[in-house]
Amino acid sequence: MELVMPKQYVEIEEEEMMYLDGGVKEWYNKTGFIAGALNVAILAYSGGTSYFAGRAAVKLIKSQKGQITRLVQAQLIKHIGKASAGLVGTGINIGLTIGGTSIGSMIATGLDIADGRKNGYVFG
Repeated sequence: MELVMPKQYVEIEEEEMMYLDGGVKEWYNKTGFIAGALNVAILAYSGGTSYFAGRAAVKLIKSQKGQITRLVQAQLIKHIGKASAGLVGTGINIGLTIGGTSIGSMIATGLDIADGRKNGYVFG
């Protein structure tokens, strides 16, 4: 026996279990909230990296008591490089935020585009 369809019917081209209402739109998956959380995480990481690398460099200088060798110089350069890289990253993020965007905002917008909706919510 063959399935007979009515004369006027519409074929749905979506998956049978797909949510058609667009998913969940809550405060926690809004791109602005996610951007802010990412910015705080980036600033905390880069600021912490700068602080602890600077402290390690100062400790290394104090431990040598005036006798700086090539090995100590290499370690100092490494610590100072980490500290300055953290400060540069923080400066870039602050500059972008003042300019109206930020690293977190760019990532959140990319996630919003990746979910296929571009509606201001990540996966919602």
